[in-house]
Amino acid sequence: MTEQEMRDRTVTLLRKSASDEQVLCMDGFSPQIAMFHGQQAIEKLFKAWLFAIGVEAPKTHSFKKLVTLLELKECVVPKVSVPIEMFSDFAVQYRYYDLPEEGSPDLPAMRKAVRELREYIAERISDALRD
Repeated sequence: MTEQEMRDRTVTLLRKSASDEQVLCMDGFSPQIAMFHGQQAIEKLFKAWLFAIGVEAPKTHSFKKLVTLLELKECVVPKVSVPIEMFSDFAVQYRYYDLPEEGSPDLPAMRKAVRELREYIAERISDALRD
């Protein structure tokens, strides 16, 4: 992939992540749907960051794999108000199965976590694209 293609992919993923974050922040959706979009927003942010630093992001929903690739490039993934691992099951598992009664997510806290992560990563991407 050329440098320009990597930049274009970064911009596209940032735009798509913002769309997913918008759905997470809308009222009227079930927690499962909202959280699926929260998970997607984070996944796309990580992938955008990888492309911005010149790493072709793999096709995976695994935050662990994406974070590992970022850390191998000495990127520091921040801790946010809600551990991002709480979003992981919404990529696959809860798309097909109901949430447990006691497992309903705290949507305002999840929205805050995605916003914190977006703000942090957007700054890192901006720095990477300037270099």
